Amino acid sequence: MPISSEEEHSVADQWTEEACRRKYESLVRSRPQIFGPHQSGAYRILLDRELVERAQAEAARYRAAHGLACEDLRVGVLADDPYVLVMREAVEFPDGRLGLYNRLHVPASVVVMPMLNGDIVLINRYRHGTRAWHYEFPRGIIEEGEDLEACVRRELAEEIGASALDVRRLGGLHASSGITNEYSDIVAARIAGFGRPDAHEAIMRIDAVAPGEFRRMIGAGEITDGQTLAGYAYAVAAGLL
Repeated sequence: MPISSEEEHSVADQWTEEACRRKYESLVRSRPQIFGPHQSGAYRILLDRELVERAQAEAARYRAAHGLACEDLRVGVLADDPYVLVMREAVEFPDGRLGLYNRLHVPASVVVMPMLNGDIVLINRYRHGTRAWHYEFPRGIIEEGEDLEACVRRELAEEIGASALDVRRLGGLHASSGITNEYSDIVAARIAGFGRPDAHEAIMRIDAVAPGEFRRMIGAGEITDGQTLAGYAYAVAAGLL
């Protein structure tokens, strides 16, 4: 059913500059842990409206001088759903200059390296973010109230139809710390076998490869997923491979 013009205006009104800023100010009060105390040498988040407007003006001048788009300089919450919170913040850089900085806040996740009789199990799946196919380890968001091992077992069952014989946490990863808080626990799990790939998750195939073949795939540029590469590095450091 098509939406009415009144509904269109209602949706648009939620994302005006003032609405975005009010959502942000509410978030500062309700989830202060996202913003944290200012630390020496760090970007300082600006909340004073006069300073925010100065930061917007500085950003506009910088973008214009470098031929960059400057039509949208909204500060605040630009999008918010169960999977990602998108913010554009006014900041003071460590050198004292003012400007804008985009930040994405996402739920924590787990990355699982399945091991089958000494082989490493990989999935080949399509990723919407890159619009391309990738070889990678199973992974997924840790659901609210779910512990790490329960998440590992659920993801293995959902994505490759496998049950974990044991689970071992190897470390953690901040995948892209420049723009997002994204954090993943890296885990190894021995499995006895696997089933069919999950078509809903765009998984085309599941392969068990020897460690030597895995290294060859890295060298040939066939494995480029950062979380998968981090999982392999942790496994090597832990003496599992």
